[in-house]
Amino acid sequence: MALFNLGMISAHSGNPKKNYTRALSYFRTVVKEYPQSQMSEPAKTWIQVLEEHQKIAEEKRLLMRERESLVQEKEKLKYANEKSRQLDVEIEKRRRETLRK
Repeated sequence: MALFNLGMISAHSGNPKKNYTRALSYFRTVVKEYPQSQMSEPAKTWIQVLEEHQKIAEEKRLLMRERESLVQEKEKLKYANEKSRQLDVEIEKRRRETLRK
């Protein structure tokens, strides 16, 4: 029961020092060392929930990195587009000057 409660405290959203990895460790210990305990099934449920949470958090981190990369690429493309526009204006200006002569 104590290990399960430690897991709950470690995973509680109101805990400013929450640590999902530590909570998983407590819940896994309950399941492994006390499989007949009445807390074993709830611990298994919490393991699934926290593993899914970790998976989603990792996916979120990857998406944030990808987003940042895309933002940087967008800025590069915007810069290249502006330079291209400036070049087009310069080419058109020279073409007009050439036609006048």
